[in-house]
Amino acid sequence: MKHIALFVSISALFFAGCNNNQTKNNNNSAIDSIATINNSVKKNSTSIIPDPPRNPKLDLLDSRNGFRDVKLGSNISNYSDMIKEPYGTYRRANDNLQVSDYSAERIDYYCYKEIVYKIELEFQISYIDAGRMVIEEDEKNNIFKSLVIQYGNPTDTIQSEGQIQWKGKKVWLCFENSNTIKDIPEFNYHGLMPTITISYINPYYQRKLEIEDSVEQYRDSIEEQKRAEQDLHKPGF
Repeated sequence: MKHIALFVSISALFFAGCNNNQTKNNNNSAIDSIATINNSVKKNSTSIIPDPPRNPKLDLLDSRNGFRDVKLGSNISNYSDMIKEPYGTYRRANDNLQVSDYSAERIDYYCYKEIVYKIELEFQISYIDAGRMVIEEDEKNNIFKSLVIQYGNPTDTIQSEGQIQWKGKKVWLCFENSNTIKDIPEFNYHGLMPTITISYINPYYQRKLEIEDSVEQYRDSIEEQKRAEQDLHKPGF
């Protein structure tokens, strides 16, 4: 009987060992399968979420880095014919307003601490005929098409502001149609006409300016709040 019991115990241990080995093998197989799937995902991750194709024509926008001989990021003092306007922008004394086949109303140069960060061209696309305003849609469309030919399809559209943008690595180009702004009837009422604005922008300096403006506005609001609190403690309140 002792021999039979010993045999049964050994058999039980043997089969238990087999089951444990099978479980381990199953676990190892599962781990290997997961590792294989992970490796496959890593190898093919670019095909699962591909990067958007870069528009090579934006390199031309970056290489020009401005308009004509005025370069974004350069010091305004490099251009001896610049005249500072009362509202802070600059214009050239004898600037050529003829841009390709179109005549610009104005060309303005914006600076951040004497560094040119934006060049803005404005084109009139409307006129008054027999007391009513006429918008020259063909001219507007042709200006836009000329930009597409040079720089490819736009990268961004902000419909609420009537803006279409081309964003290079160093330079952003913004095409803005004021005729799409919702309150344009009010503009017309005050005598302002719909226009097309083309802006060449250095996003780095524009962002710095926006941050500084936000900080200044915050400081102003704090000072205004302090004055209001002081007024509350004055006699008569």
